[in-house]
Amino acid sequence: MFATLNGRVDEAEEHALVLEVGGIGFRVHTTDRTARTQTVGDNIKLYIHESIREDAFDLYGFVTKEEKNVFLQLISVSGVGPKAALAILSTLRPAELSAAVASSDAKRIATAPGVGPKLAQRIALELKDKLAPATAEAIGETPLTALGNEALAALMALGFSAAEARDALAAADPSAPTGEQVRQALVQLNKR
Repeated sequence: MFATLNGRVDEAEEHALVLEVGGIGFRVHTTDRTARTQTVGDNIKLYIHESIREDAFDLYGFVTKEEKNVFLQLISVSGVGPKAALAILSTLRPAELSAAVASSDAKRIATAPGVGPKLAQRIALELKDKLAPATAEAIGETPLTALGNEALAALMALGFSAAEARDALAAADPSAPTGEQVRQALVQLNKR
């Protein structure tokens, strides 16, 4: 029913935002990162996933389509509900989670609150062939050097979108060390 909500932040809670859209306040569960970066009065667009159960109608909102798609992949894993998926995305950005899944790093996934080693192992196993390729495609990944991938992940960890990071990295020296690529990309991003 809902694809997106675009509105003014009426309340910012630890794990949720109340968005006022057309005079109606919608409580939307978000990652901690999203909730922390918003203040009352900010305008924001969120990509929405609805969870309808017999006893509840919950909305989950994401700043990017990529984040929403990763959330949907996570909740497809047996034993991972919406709250656990949000905890994982609050701890790991989509690119970081994709890297952890690709390298079968269950310990990294288990750093999310409420995610034990067995569940983390199941996530890494079940999403191995789904998440890594889907995330790479979502961020428009073309063959980059290993250093370029690290620089891309570093820029995304700093809060830049995949598109912004890739555009900025296009101007960086691909043979430079990761730190230098990130520095060069930041220079490009500061010019905008």
